[in-house]
Amino acid sequence: MLGMDPEPAMLAQARLATAERNVGWLFGADSDVGALTAAFGPGRLARGRSRRRCTGWTTTCGTDDASQERYARALEAAGYAVSSTVVEYSALLTADELAGGGFSAMSPEQLPAPAVRPAFTERIRTAVAPHGPLRERVRARLLTGIR
Repeated sequence: MLGMDPEPAMLAQARLATAERNVGWLFGADSDVGALTAAFGPGRLARGRSRRRCTGWTTTCGTDDASQERYARALEAAGYAVSSTVVEYSALLTADELAGGGFSAMSPEQLPAPAVRPAFTERIRTAVAPHGPLRERVRARLLTGIR
């Protein structure tokens, strides 16, 4: 079975939380699922999300209960036996990650010009330095479907 996540820290945690020898973890996003299905076939699917990387300040990125239930129903309707796992951990959060998270949540119209992004990141670094190191509590939920 293959699992995939666009966040390296999430992949590291997934590898630690997975005892099964036949599970592999790949770096990738939802947009890569089609290519993997074409290459490996639709026999095994997994869908997971963390609240850590989202687009839009108010979106849940599929981590809310309603979305997770919708994903589970879709997997079940496609003939998969579905299970759910939650992984929680604490991770250091750098100024670069804070800035990147902010940039990823902004619409293209709100995004600072590329030339001023380093200064923005430096202002974040200066502002959080007296309070660091910062730690973020991460809760990730993984739905697994096996056929």
